[in-house]
Amino acid sequence: MLIIFLGACGPVLPDDFFEETEPDKYDQATVKYLFEIGLCPEFGECNPPMIKKWISSVRVQLHGRYTNSDEQELNSIISELSNLTGLNISKVNNNANINIYIVKQSEFQKYIPQYKGIERQQGLFYVSISSNGVIDSATICIEDQLAQNLKHHLLREELTQTMGLLADSYKYPGSVFQQNPNYIPTEYAGIDKAVIRLLYDDKIQPGMTQQEVSQIIKAPVSVASN
Repeated sequence: MLIIFLGACGPVLPDDFFEETEPDKYDQATVKYLFEIGLCPEFGECNPPMIKKWISSVRVQLHGRYTNSDEQELNSIISELSNLTGLNISKVNNNANINIYIVKQSEFQKYIPQYKGIERQQGLFYVSISSNGVIDSATICIEDQLAQNLKHHLLREELTQTMGLLADSYKYPGSVFQQNPNYIPTEYAGIDKAVIRLLYDDKIQPGMTQQEVSQIIKAPVSVASN
């Protein structure tokens, strides 16, 4: 089990800035970014560092005090993630394996008991991961009294991180994984799209180590800093 908290972001890079350059060979920036944010969570144990991802259909349910705008934004994010990952991701009214609660911050611990509330968080998520790296469920909490654009940013960031990109980074100002809380992008940067595609490339399997991924995609290993 892993628990990961809010990260923040910044300006958007062009969609085609980072792309797969040729079959079985990815842009080195994309590979390094995967190693930085996709092997270990920002919080919680990482033993050993490995790829974590969904291999089954994803069913997302929205709960709490959300607006029509929040619901429309979630529909858009789900559509984009479905295209980027190739997963069957849908919004449902029951039997979800990702539950999103837009509620008061004081209610977060009700839905994520592992959160102790020591530091105030505007958004957080909890994912359940098997020992072989397969994600099977997740819970997301977002504070309901935030400005609409910040809620939209958090919906995108937290849901995307539950796909298996569990850490934040200061590396790319425009990335939704950007750690600086002064940035709140509501669109994916080019590097975000590229790293999501790479994670969900059929060649990349749950449980793979950094070395195994590097060998598969013919990329040199660059040790991630976590």
